[in-house]
Amino acid sequence: METTLKAVRLAGTLSDVINTSARALGLYADGYGVTGVCNDSVAVVEQALLGRADQYPLLMRDATLLGELKQRLDTPGRDHADYATLRKAIEALPNDSQNNPTRRERALKSIPWADGEEPFTSTVDAKKILAGG
Repeated sequence: METTLKAVRLAGTLSDVINTSARALGLYADGYGVTGVCNDSVAVVEQALLGRADQYPLLMRDATLLGELKQRLDTPGRDHADYATLRKAIEALPNDSQNNPTRRERALKSIPWADGEEPFTSTVDAKKILAGG
């Protein structure tokens, strides 16, 4: 239960950081895309809790949120633990707009069908390519 509550708390804090950053930078659609996509939000919390993230693709431009996190961490009187945790998680995550060593494995894990249950030949082909064969 404690891990679940921490995940919810981090997700809420991250959402606040995303929304504040998007407003401050005048980003369209609450910064969707620039501040990451759905996967990025899940990946930040996953990274913070587990020390790894399996989401693919990850597209967050780290600098967009790190400025807001730095500002909050520099503000006296705040509880800085969650902000520090989020900053560390964001800094640890790869960005799939660039080559990185985990992209293939995470892309393969993102295909939900078991071998032999793929609905399309292209899915079978994608799994073979991602698996390196």
